Amino acid sequence: GYAAGPAQKLPMSLNAASNMRGFLQGKGFAELRLLTDGESATPEDRATRVGILKGLQWLASGAKPGDSLVLYYSGYASRVVRGKANPNAAFPEEVLIPSDYFTEGEINEIDLLRDLILPLPSGVELTVILDCNPAGAVVQLPYSWAAPPSGAVSPPASLPSNPRFEQAKLQRAASGQP
Repeated sequence: GYAAGPAQKLPMSLNAASNMRGFLQGKGFAELRLLTDGESATPEDRATRVGILKGLQWLASGAKPGDSLVLYYSGYASRVVRGKANPNAAFPEEVLIPSDYFTEGEINEIDLLRDLILPLPSGVELTVILDCNPAGAVVQLPYSWAAPPSGAVSPPASLPSNPRFEQAKLQRAASGQP
């Protein structure tokens, strides 16, 4: 994704995504898809808005109870108010910024709910890892955990309820409303 213009790529994001792919393969995840803004990426594997949305749909398609899915995003995120990027807004929505943000726009919570979360059948475990800043509220799920700033990762035995989860937003996404 790009915050200040098309020339501002994040090479560390590609490294992080490649490392995560290797980690997940080592944990037994067989079906993986990596979207990048790299020059060697095919049109289907570019981290564009459409590419990411299709990737979310791909991840959800065919999922069945007992499956474990992982969405890992390393890239730009931002805060927006009424569709305009504004990191200092009082009550902004946090969004993901695809590589074609300036022409196609951001990816918001409704997109994630509609294309990934709502299509999942009951009994599917979904882990969402957002390696971007800001990222804490791009998608609100019923349970949430964040690693401490120190980087010491020791997840709790059970996930705490997320006080920011809104059932009404989930219902709006299900009915196709923004």
